[in-house]
Amino acid sequence: MKHVRNFVNGRAPGYHAAYTLPVFLTVTVLSLWANATHLQWLGLHHLVVLFKLVLLLLLHELLRPFCLSFRDVCTLSTHVVGAANTAILQFVQRGMRPKFPEWTLWYEWFQAIAFAAGQRNGGHIIKMPNALAMRRNFQLIGRFLGCIACWRHGNVIESFQHNELEHLWLRSKGANQGDKQKCIVVLYYHGGGYALFSPHFFVEFANRLLTQVKRQLSAGADTVTMDVQILLANYRKLPEVCFPAPLDDAMTMFDYLVNHEKVPPRRIILAGDSAGAGLALATLLRLRRARSESPMAAMVNCPFADLSADVAVSKHCFIAKPMLDAIKAFCVEETPQAYWREGAMLQTDLRGLPPMFIQAAEFDILHQQSLQLAKNARSDGVEVQLDVHAHMPHVFTLFPHFIMPQSSEGIQNMAGFIVRRLTAHRRPTIVQYVARGFKPKFPQWTLRFELLRGIMRDGADMFGERIIDKNHACVIRRQSELFGSFQGWFARLQYGLRLETVEFNGLEHVWLKASPVENSSATNRLVLLFYHGGGYAVLSPRMYISFCSALAGAIKQELESQEGGNGANIDVFLANYRKLPEHQFPVPAEDAVTMYEYLLQHEGLEPSQIILAGDSAGGGLVMSTLLRVRDGESGSESKLPLPLAAIVACPLVDLTGDEDEKYVLPYARVGIQRMAVFAAKQWIGDLVADPRVPTKITRDCGKTTIVKTLVQYVNRGFKPEFPNWTLCYELSRGIMRDATNMFGERLFDERHAPILRRQSELLGSFQGWFARRQHNVLLETVQLNGLEHLWLKSRPVKASNSVANRVVVLYYHGGAYAVLCPRAYISFCSSLITAIKQEFASQAAGNDVIVDVFIANYRKVPEYQFPVPAEDAVTMYEYLLQHERLQPSQIVLAGDSAGGGLVLSTLLRVRDGKSSWKSKLPLPLAAIAVCPATDLSGNDDENEGQHCILSPSLTAACFRGYHPTIEDPSTWADASPVHCDLRGLPPVFVQTGSFDYVYQHSLRLMAKAKADGVTNWELDVHEGMPHVFTFHSSFVLPYVQVGFQRMAAFAVKQFLSTATMDKTIATATSSSKDAEITQKSFSVA
Repeated sequence: MKHVRNFVNGRAPGYHAAYTLPVFLTVTVLSLWANATHLQWLGLHHLVVLFKLVLLLLLHELLRPFCLSFRDVCTLSTHVVGAANTAILQFVQRGMRPKFPEWTLWYEWFQAIAFAAGQRNGGHIIKMPNALAMRRNFQLIGRFLGCIACWRHGNVIESFQHNELEHLWLRSKGANQGDKQKCIVVLYYHGGGYALFSPHFFVEFANRLLTQVKRQLSAGADTVTMDVQILLANYRKLPEVCFPAPLDDAMTMFDYLVNHEKVPPRRIILAGDSAGAGLALATLLRLRRARSESPMAAMVNCPFADLSADVAVSKHCFIAKPMLDAIKAFCVEETPQAYWREGAMLQTDLRGLPPMFIQAAEFDILHQQSLQLAKNARSDGVEVQLDVHAHMPHVFTLFPHFIMPQSSEGIQNMAGFIVRRLTAHRRPTIVQYVARGFKPKFPQWTLRFELLRGIMRDGADMFGERIIDKNHACVIRRQSELFGSFQGWFARLQYGLRLETVEFNGLEHVWLKASPVENSSATNRLVLLFYHGGGYAVLSPRMYISFCSALAGAIKQELESQEGGNGANIDVFLANYRKLPEHQFPVPAEDAVTMYEYLLQHEGLEPSQIILAGDSAGGGLVMSTLLRVRDGESGSESKLPLPLAAIVACPLVDLTGDEDEKYVLPYARVGIQRMAVFAAKQWIGDLVADPRVPTKITRDCGKTTIVKTLVQYVNRGFKPEFPNWTLCYELSRGIMRDATNMFGERLFDERHAPILRRQSELLGSFQGWFARRQHNVLLETVQLNGLEHLWLKSRPVKASNSVANRVVVLYYHGGAYAVLCPRAYISFCSSLITAIKQEFASQAAGNDVIVDVFIANYRKVPEYQFPVPAEDAVTMYEYLLQHERLQPSQIVLAGDSAGGGLVLSTLLRVRDGKSSWKSKLPLPLAAIAVCPATDLSGNDDENEGQHCILSPSLTAACFRGYHPTIEDPSTWADASPVHCDLRGLPPVFVQTGSFDYVYQHSLRLMAKAKADGVTNWELDVHEGMPHVFTFHSSFVLPYVQVGFQRMAAFAVKQFLSTATMDKTIATATSSSKDAEITQKSFSVA
């Protein structure tokens, strides 16, 4: 089993004490026999002796988990008894009053004993026999207290097995045990340092919590019938297993509730105490990382939120520091970092988590972790309720009321949070509407839509699975057909469309045809082939008559508003397909392709006249049709041509099941208008000449990011998150970060990388056209090594025949060694040219200086791995020296990100004589590396760079794709410059941002240069800036001008220092020649 810890010879260190119980029982029996046989009676004295024997047995069993031998038990007993007596004496000296008003003598006595045992021998509880003994003891106590609690509170406990562990259901008597879809489940992970306790010990606490929840629910009129149940989940524990096995089991129980018990996540509240609270938090983070539906809320009580953090000593808490240190040592020091990292929640971004209740205790040894967790969560935008109790120890709510009366108040506050979440969840829509001041939930919504959405959502929650039942599916299709026909009749009248039906492939399809325009030709006809949604099972084409009528009317208006669109006929063909459950994949996809063939063959349409469209499941069929047509998977003998374009609205395109919980319908009019604009532009532009699949997919993640960023911007008083940022940059960064988080690894897929390069080429050419005119720059292309390279040449102010006054920047572009192209950097390098020229002018030395940039291309991942890109980089440096006849003193190498890594790789290879032209090339004048990728070790902290566009998955995939044997450091060579000898290289300017995910790469590079004795390198750190921030336009991020100015200042300084040296040498040479001539003149005389 995964993460199971094996012990040598099947035996673990610790105090096994297998003989203890038999010895005590034998002594007891012999004592009773002696009294009964020889004395013939059992007097009070002998009963007292027997009672003492039992107490000794209990004391031994309670102290045994803290000891390694019987001798340790005896020693610890003396120590503990002394601490207990001292506590009682102090209680008497205070006038029979406890140390703090909220305490009792019972707790004070318990705290003295537990703290004394833990402080002296707390580190032994993590050992195997000791941990097992502790669990057994508290399980017996829990069973006893739990039986009494269930009887007192009128609840029922039910045990069941899952994942080879025992778990407990706690519910009220008479509660529905079968259908848990309609109940609220509190999934509770118990604490105990990931090693101790069991669910049985928490039954008494769970009974009190459930009773308090029911009492508070009874006070509300709209929630009295709500059923709340508690699931006490179990998990594998230390030391039998290693971390993160407990977290895996916690996640398994959440999946069990969702998949086996069919409880919707929005009806689950995660809860836990101490280590169990850590499991609840880690489960939330796993769900967020998997983009799964989050639970309703979370409750954490005195959370053990960070395994790696140090804890302070608290003498008023019954848990001693050695106990936590032992757990920390086992989880952190004896376990690989990748395993325990998920238990370090204080170092993690908490954005996107559900509302959270954090209960903290002043005397808790983990009190600071509770406060820090609340602070971090609030700063990350999480709704947090912090409940702090003065003079309380760790997880004080576990103590019975007679030991700790304050525990009842803590449980009452926890129940109050649950009830508030339930009432907020169940409050009727109209009541919420009135409470908001007669305003809808979101600006684009209306009360009518809010009511409709609530009814549809509740119906989908309760009966969603029935749509794929044969009996129900047929009824729903018929209902949608009748309703759609009725609604569509009014829509057709409004938009002037006529309806025609077509029987094909045994199904009914629907034509929506506009009245023909006068003097219009057959080719002036645009057909929208629409595949309807409905979960591949329900709905029918007639249900979409109203929708498609509005879409056709919007396209017509958009065409008329654009030049070249007058006189076009817009028709819609609503295609049908065979559905679930009668027909499964690939039947619906095959039917979709068949209907596209029908339009081409039977209707005589050209591909340039057809736009595919669909929503939900129909959007998935659109994508499936495009892929099948592109790959030639159709019923036609010849390969079909691709359509003009495609529109997909909220498509179902991923079967992994990681969709978000929120069911947000699109804003209808705006959505239709945007689709119409896209369709009109595609038709007028005639993009059929492009063989690629033209698609447009709007993802919910982009919408969510934009809305969230705008809301945060407004909440900050219309100020950006950081001083040098802007709203435009904040929006673009958020979208790019979400994209790299979800799809970063796809950059290195052989199917996606060429498409992204082509997209960057088109976008870069478009942006570059404006940039070249703004900066007065000429563009020339060079074909070399089978690749396109670019010259950006500044227009000289006056004619100059001198070659020496020409400055060239050889630029290697970034893009993770896989994507982007030189054209994407036309705007960037044009700005760099202007910055360098301005810097020359400010030095009064640049009136006749020509500044050019050569943007070099190189073969990329995944087609070519290291060392091919590095070899291509050296080849382009050779090109400037050999073909352009440039001097090394005229060349400065520059690059960003992966290109920055190639800059350093080129310097190392030139220094070491790794060239195909000459055995030893001269080094360039200097180099500029912007946010360079220089370290293949993978020691990047995933918690850093939260504000960067790069994601951990993208960066890791980049290095894996670039180097074929990244697992072997001996093969890294110059692909990882941080691990190379940096002596003998020219001056290098390293620019980086403090928010860059690879920020540490620059720091490590400079530290290595300093260790190698290099003194002419410069580090330029920009606070609050992410990866390659200068790549953005100044309109989006004005601060980029600062970055360009500093790069230009470094380059000009190097050029001027070289020019001054050359003048000095030339002057010295001229002076020596004059002296020689003078000497000869005197000799002749």
